[in-house]
Amino acid sequence: MVTDARPFGKVLPRLRQVTKRRVICAYNAVFDRGVVLGDVRRAGKKPMHLEPEDSWLCLMEAYKDWAGSFRWLRLGGRHRALGDCESARKVLIRMSQGPPRSRRPRPRPATPSPDRVPNRSSWPLP
Repeated sequence: MVTDARPFGKVLPRLRQVTKRRVICAYNAVFDRGVVLGDVRRAGKKPMHLEPEDSWLCLMEAYKDWAGSFRWLRLGGRHRALGDCESARKVLIRMSQGPPRSRRPRPRPATPSPDRVPNRSSWPLP
């Protein structure tokens, strides 16, 4: 899939440019950060702002917390760069729209008017 791609060392300046002073979102930030830093080292370059952990946001952890789950949720991008990127973008958009339906506060039921409350004397006794 990357046979005709430019070498990482040639892509790195552009990667640094588009990520400078930004948080890098990755669905599995620990893994992706490790891959990027490994590629930087193999290219014989300095990682600069790509190295600090606080430069990265793990969407997988954020999505799990947002959904109220105790385990990671599958991304569904078929483990291909473009598919994973598009799926991660959809997750980020979904989270930006507010809490999931299951965690949204439910409206409180209206207090019934006294004339709509049944007379307790008419309730059957146990």
